[in-house]
Amino acid sequence: MRKFLYAVLGAVVGLTGLALAVPASAAGGPVIVAFGDSLTASGDYIQNLNQQFGTNIINAGVGGNNTVDGKARFQKDVLSKNPDTVIICFGMNDSAKDMQKYVEIESFKNNLRYFIAALKERGVNVILVTPNYIEESQYYTRHNAEVFAPYGGAAAFVDMYCQAVREVAEEQKVWLADVRKECDAYADRCKLLTDGVHCTPLGYSLYSKAIGEQLLDVYRGDVNFDGEVDSLDYLLLKRYILGNSDIPQRHLPFADADRDNTIDSADYLLIKRHILGNYNLHQGK
Repeated sequence: MRKFLYAVLGAVVGLTGLALAVPASAAGGPVIVAFGDSLTASGDYIQNLNQQFGTNIINAGVGGNNTVDGKARFQKDVLSKNPDTVIICFGMNDSAKDMQKYVEIESFKNNLRYFIAALKERGVNVILVTPNYIEESQYYTRHNAEVFAPYGGAAAFVDMYCQAVREVAEEQKVWLADVRKECDAYADRCKLLTDGVHCTPLGYSLYSKAIGEQLLDVYRGDVNFDGEVDSLDYLLLKRYILGNSDIPQRHLPFADADRDNTIDSADYLLIKRHILGNYNLHQGK
């Protein structure tokens, strides 16, 4: 992770005594790319996240793509953007076992590992996303039910790919936005879908919810949301708590370093410890 850490306490303490006009948010902010198939290409969850956090997420989704297609355009559509964070959402087309776009599950997992390895080498944060629930009766209007019957149906088969995403996320120690799990909160999951696969606004809100929670973790402590946790974040948060400066409402969740839904001195102390290198706000990633 590309986080610039100040290792000298004096740098932090010295800044706290300065009456500087520090901007509450950095111009541009971190570069975030959403990489995937039509579920990303629609732009719905990206628009939600942009409104929530004031981001300008790059939409690198292409309808009909599987992970093999993604590998072919990975350099051009993702790496060339010099991202700080990449959201990866594939699996719906890879799991289409009755079509040419089908990618066997181990190859699917290896393709995810390929993306992650290339991004980690560049210090990029990675968020893997499980695709949503599918509704079989609509799915079978354009897919062969017999192909999926030995696996318990198409929904169960797609769920195998969701589980593969979870396994790779755990194995590779990257963030996971489990949209498929979010779907289970709805008894009538047809309300989440338009055609058995693609989402209604409610369905896409589950994407923005799950991914947004992971972005809050990725940028935990980054008060001015510039892609770095540094002494400016410590200073801004301390001045905010003292009532001497303001932080935009959409950035306040990043200031909640201990995730207790309260902005207080415990948060800036955690940020200071992170800067000094004796605490990691992003443990395990």
